[in-house]
Amino acid sequence: DISSALRGEGDSELAAISKEVKDEEFWLSSRFFGIGLMSLMDLTGVVPDAPTMNKWLKEDLGVQTNKGETDYNLWMGVRNKLSMMETLMKEVEIREKGNMAAR
Repeated sequence: DISSALRGEGDSELAAISKEVKDEEFWLSSRFFGIGLMSLMDLTGVVPDAPTMNKWLKEDLGVQTNKGETDYNLWMGVRNKLSMMETLMKEVEIREKGNMAAR
């Protein structure tokens, strides 16, 4: 369970990272850490959303920060842009194949 690992329970790598974060007095959440949590949500099948992100950071990890929602918005913006770019590239490829067939 991700929540228990973020609380430092168990012997997983995530639990070890969580313990280090909790032991570090001057640890600051970074954008990369937040995006890593979002990736972890995707990999584990947890629906990525801002409330879950904030719960993981504030309740489970014990970090008092409001960056969870900001990181979530950044992550979703990047994913949407990537999706639009993939669609655009497919359209260009189809158009080019049509032009080549017409020649």
